[in-house]
Amino acid sequence: MLADGTSFMLENALSVMLEDCTNIMTENCISFIFEDGTIVGLENGSTVVLEDGALVLCIKRILLLCLKTVHFMPEAGTRIILEDDSSIMLHDGTSIMLEASTSSMLVDSTSIMLEAGTGIMRQDGPNDMLTDCTTVMLQEGTIVKLEAVTNVTSSMLEDGSIVILEDTAFVMLEDVTIVMLEEDVIVILETGTGIMLKDGTSVVLEDGSIVMLEDTAFVMLEDATIVMLEDDAIVMLEAGTSIMLEDGTSVMIEEGIIFILEDGTSVMFEDLSIVMLEDTAFVMLEDATIVMLEDGTIVMLEAGTSIMLEDGTSVMTEYGISIMLEVVTTVMPEDDNFVMLEDATNVKPEKGINVMFEDVTVVILEYATFVMLEDATIAMLEDDIIVMLEDGTIAMLEDFTILTLVNATIVILEDSAIVMFEDRKVLC
Repeated sequence: MLADGTSFMLENALSVMLEDCTNIMTENCISFIFEDGTIVGLENGSTVVLEDGALVLCIKRILLLCLKTVHFMPEAGTRIILEDDSSIMLHDGTSIMLEASTSSMLVDSTSIMLEAGTGIMRQDGPNDMLTDCTTVMLQEGTIVKLEAVTNVTSSMLEDGSIVILEDTAFVMLEDVTIVMLEEDVIVILETGTGIMLKDGTSVVLEDGSIVMLEDTAFVMLEDATIVMLEDDAIVMLEAGTSIMLEDGTSVMIEEGIIFILEDGTSVMFEDLSIVMLEDTAFVMLEDATIVMLEDGTIVMLEAGTSIMLEDGTSVMTEYGISIMLEVVTTVMPEDDNFVMLEDATNVKPEKGINVMFEDVTVVILEYATFVMLEDATIAMLEDDIIVMLEDGTIAMLEDFTILTLVNATIVILEDSAIVMFEDRKVLC
């Protein structure tokens, strides 16, 4: 036991190995300083407990190697600082528990590798900052749990940081956790990786951040989660990736964001979810992507936003969905697309909207669906398009609207459907 202001300094490429159930307990403002290539190895059930303001400072190519069921428990205001190319490797059942406002700072190309069932649990408001090309790798069943019982958990990744989650790695963020990805951060989720964000979690992606989800990666956002994509962030969802947004989740995509959903991706928006696409944001849905908007979802597309639906994409919007398209928005569904609008859905494209349906697209509007096209809207229906308006549907076309129906287009109006053309319409 080391207590009351004790200081340790290890420098100049020293090596320290603690093994075979070693126990180290430090409390009351202990200081550990590791410099210049120091190697610390913890093996075979070693336990390290840092309490009450203990400080660990590791700088200049430190390698902290934790093997074989090591337990590392910093708590009660502990600070851990790793910088200058330091490396941390945790595997073989190693566990780290950070609680009671523990603060971790990883800077200057620090590397962290968590593998083979490694577990990290952070409670009661830890603050984590990863900067300057930090690399974090979570592999082979890694579990990372960030939660805040009394305070706010904060994670910041910036300046070219790389986060890789593979082989069923799982991350759970809950209870008003804040995750910030800034300045060219790369996040890669592969091979069945799971991420769960709930209970008011905030995720901010900005300044060219890249998020890639591949190979059935799973993301669940629920309970008023807020996701903000800003400043050219890139999100790529591929190979059967699933995203579920529910319970009042807010997703804001603005300022040139690129959002790509490919290869059987599933996206589900439920329970008053809000999706906002602004300032030339771009969304591409292709290769049998499935998008479901249910239960009062609000989708707002503004300021030159582009959406492309290709190759058998299915979009289902039902039960009072609101979709607002404004300011020269372009929507292009093509190549065997299926669009279904039902149950009092509201679609309101205005102010120079371009809507193009091509190549055997099927559009079904039923059960009192309302569609309003106004302010020089251009709608083009080509190549075997089928449009069905049923059950009291109302379609209004106003203000220089141009509607072109070409190549065996079929329009079916049933059950008191109403179509209104006003103010110098052109119908071709």
